[in-house]
Amino acid sequence: MHSKKPTLNDIARKANVSIGTVDRAMNDRGRIAPDVKKKILTIADEIGYKKNIYASLLASKNKVKRLAYLLPARGMDGYWDLVLDGIQKAIDHNPIETFVLEPVYFDLHDPQDFIRAVRKLKRLKAEVLLTAPLFDREWPELMQQLAGLNIPYVLINTFPEKVDTNYLSYIGPDSYHSGKLAGRLMNYHCSPGDTVLMMPLEKAYVNARHMVEKRNGFHEFFRHHNPSVKVITSEFADFQDDQAVDLYLERTLAEHPGLTGIYVSASRTFVVARSLERIRQNPILIGYDVLPENVAHLRNESIHYLISQNPKLMGYLGMKACQEYSIYNTVKNKKILIPMDVIVAENYQENKGNFFLVNDELLSMTET
Repeated sequence: MHSKKPTLNDIARKANVSIGTVDRAMNDRGRIAPDVKKKILTIADEIGYKKNIYASLLASKNKVKRLAYLLPARGMDGYWDLVLDGIQKAIDHNPIETFVLEPVYFDLHDPQDFIRAVRKLKRLKAEVLLTAPLFDREWPELMQQLAGLNIPYVLINTFPEKVDTNYLSYIGPDSYHSGKLAGRLMNYHCSPGDTVLMMPLEKAYVNARHMVEKRNGFHEFFRHHNPSVKVITSEFADFQDDQAVDLYLERTLAEHPGLTGIYVSASRTFVVARSLERIRQNPILIGYDVLPENVAHLRNESIHYLISQNPKLMGYLGMKACQEYSIYNTVKNKKILIPMDVIVAENYQENKGNFFLVNDELLSMTET
């Protein structure tokens, strides 16, 4: 038998205040003493009271809420395409047409385009923004411009060194521990004195905080657990030129005969897998994310491990946080670290997607 859900009446009775006072506290409106508001919110949390989203929407007279995201354009990278799919799923999942989604895109490889995109945000007058601070040097300028526009923001994928009072929540992986996880997987195949190669495979990767943290985590694992292993970090970034990739890997493998493995800290791991197949080499290869291009190489074992950062889930939860703020003027979780799945050829079919609880309903983030 299900227990009765807590109501506003229950809160009012325990706090010894009127229903109207409880309503003002829960909806952050009207005059109310700070200590009374704190008491009401504490009781609400203790008894497990949850707002009725539909009642809240009706109370706001179905006001259209304008949400925006500032992310890499679709078609530039399979990882970000999955993030955008998750965002759309979050919008589609809401049964009431209350949200208007305003997409703003930037060039994944052009930091200045990241800054220029703010001009578009000025015209949109969005209530809240979902974005990924991919460019470390440019993020403070963007943050300052968002402050000037008074736009609160939810962050995904990368947690920057600094945030301000407009920061609402971060949803994404812990990049440092992601690098340590890759180090642990690689270490299973290493003997003392071996050499391994890390390839960020990113243009100017030192300006990408998540890439730097992955590098640091990878190096740190070997420093603590197998310090005799030599870890080389590559700055090669000409990943769109197959011939350049082949030449680089042939030269590196010649300079380091018997190289144990390669860790690609980006989702475009298939670029290295294709090259290794062309030059007929098969070191251990570890990379990221269950993209179709990666899965083909996982199945034929030219990729040995994929660490899934769950991009579709990240996009979904990021947009849900934006919706939460637009309705309640707050976000409950200031940081959600998404678990990383280790995918191999044998468990791929069981790990096509991620399942999670939303509004007490088990939802699948995969296409059937």
